[in-house]
Amino acid sequence: WQMELENIKELLSERMKLIAASKCKDITDYNKKKFEAKEKLDRKLIIVDEASELSQKMGDSNAEDLKKINKALSKIARMGRACGIHLVIGTQS
Repeated sequence: WQMELENIKELLSERMKLIAASKCKDITDYNKKKFEAKEKLDRKLIIVDEASELSQKMGDSNAEDLKKINKALSKIARMGRACGIHLVIGTQS
């Protein structure tokens, strides 16, 4: 999970820089400016299924790891939409 989250955070950072350098506000604005298909950014969908089960299984012994996961997911949720990275979290009680 750590490698996957790092890859997603890196993609988010790269896209934010690319969009900002193009003086665009978000992925939609960026893609309107880019006329060639190879320059356009695709939207990405990240699905986390059974998020509550993940936290239950990790328990107190992995509290630090759980904090890292929550922090990374929070960042993706806050900043990802503008960059075309969308997060869907499924929980079940």
